This record gives sequence, structure tokens and C-alpha cells, in this order.
Amino acid sequence: MVDVKQVLESDAPSSLIDQVNDALLELNAHNDTSEDQVQWEEIEEHFRNLETTLRKNFEELEAKEKKFTKQEAETCASLAEREASQAKAIADEWKPKLANAGTDAANGISLEAEAFLQLLATFRIASKFDKDEICKFVLAVAHRRQTPELCHFLGLTHKIPGLVESMVSGGKQINAIRFIHVFQLTESYPLVPLLKTYLKDLRRNSQVDNTGDGTGAQDDVNAKELAALKAVIRCVQEFKFEADYPLDPLQKRVNQLERSKADKKRRNESKRQQQKKQKKKKISGRWRGMQEEAQALRGLVSYLYSSTFSLSSPRHCLFRSLRGSEADV
Repeated sequence: MVDVKQVLESDAPSSLIDQVNDALLELNAHNDTSEDQVQWEEIEEHFRNLETTLRKNFEELEAKEKKFTKQEAETCASLAEREASQAKAIADEWKPKLANAGTDAANGISLEAEAFLQLLATFRIASKFDKDEICKFVLAVAHRRQTPELCHFLGLTHKIPGLVESMVSGGKQINAIRFIHVFQLTESYPLVPLLKTYLKDLRRNSQVDNTGDGTGAQDDVNAKELAALKAVIRCVQEFKFEADYPLDPLQKRVNQLERSKADKKRRNESKRQQQKKQKKKKISGRWRGMQEEAQALRGLVSYLYSSTFSLSSPRHCLFRSLRGSEADV
């Protein structure tokens, strides 16, 4: 092979060109020889075998993955079935206690009823119980925000119209509106008439109940009306139908009732303070009288003592004469 150093050290231009040409010819000769020595068929066969091996390994891994997935699903199903069986046993023992206690939200049973329904939804065992009985527990927790969504998991969608009717007839229109909105029943149950009927019924019932004397009964009526108005305002704002039900008249009535409540509270506080001062003054006068009585008593005791043991008193002279007679004897 031509030495490159010799080529660079050469001074003759012609000699340099000749040497470069010789080097190129020799390089081309070696290139041809290298191409002849490469076994392309062997390389192709090697990569073909490698691809086959990789495909086989991939198929084995895929089969193992399917087997593992199947086993995992069977294990989860077995565990879920076991947990559902245990949850069913708990629910069977729990349900009669709730039924005997009643389903009124006011008696404190609503939290237990909600927990019971959550148990049925979590372990998907609602289908193993009577739907009508479950609906009774739903009515006990209808005032809670998450109850309509809970009904989806309990499979009670077809029971919602009946539940809404029960709430409306029971004066629970605020609770019913949440169900109507979530389950899109506004065509069958328009929201605005329901709210107006709710307030109208409340005022009428309050007038019937307000038969007692004094301000206590009126205070209760005002408190109920205030709570109802605030609930209606929250409902309208939450479901965004202020355009259909303007809130200005309701808000004015709320402000009026709150001012009346604040004025009543100030009057009661002033009255309590006045009574407290009168009581304190009465106790102070009684204490002063007791002090005067004690002082008079001390004066009387002092007088009796001085009159009894004075040297010039008749009693003392008689006492001395008696002692002298005893000495003579």
C-alpha cells in the first residue's frame, strides 16, 4: 500500500499525482476484495432468526400477561363476592333496626340511613333488597346534597318520580327540586310553581299554628319563614333560574325578618340587663337591712350585758348581798 507520508514529502508534482492514482487504485482493489468476503446471506439469516426469536418471546410474554390478567380478575371477583356476602349479612342485620327506628330525618336516624345506603351502593348489593324499602330510607336523607347521585348507584332511577311525588306531598319541595334537576324532570315538575307553593303552604300553616298568646308563637313563625325564604333563595341561585323567579321580593322579606329579629334580640338584652340591675339592687337592699338588723342586735346584747354586770346595778347589789349572807353562815 502507498505510504501517505512519502506522498506528502515528494517534491515533484508529477510524481505526487502518480502516487495518488496508485493509492486510489489500491484502495479500490481492497474494496472489491472486501465486498467479495462479506457473507450477506449469513447476515440476513442471522437477523431473520433474531426476529423469529423476538416474536416468539413476545408471544410468550403476551400469553403470560393474559393468564395473569385472567387470574387477577378471578381473584378480584372472588374477593368482591366474599366482601359482598359479608356486606349483605351486615345489611340484613342493620335494616330492621332502621325500620323500627323510623325514617324521619328529624329523629336523628338520617345519618344511619345514609350510611346504610352507602353500604348498599359501595358493595353493589342494592339489587338484593326490596326497592320500595330502599326508597323509604332515601326519603330520610333526601335533604342531603349527594342523595340524588347515590340513587344512581342504587339503581333507583325508575323510582325517582314516585320519590318526588312523596316529597312534594310531604311539604319537602326544596328536597324534591334537587332530584328534579339532577334527573331532568323539569317538564313534569316545573320548579317555580313548586317553590311558590312551598312558601304559600308554609305561611298558611304558620297562621294556623300561631294560636298562642304572647310573642313566643310569632317568633317561631318568623323563624320558620326566614329559614324557608333562605332555602328558596339558595335553591334558585344554585340551579340558576333567577330569570324565572326574581329574588328581590324574597330578599326584602328576609331583610325585614332579620331586622325584626335583631330588634327583638336588643330589646330582650336590654330587658335582661334591667332585670339584672333590679335583682342586684334588691339583693343590695336586703343585705343592707340584714346589716342594720345585726347592728341593732349587737346594741341590744351590749346593753343587756352592761345592765347585768354593772357594779351599780340592782342585780349586782343583790348578788353581792347573797354572797355575803352565805359567808356569815
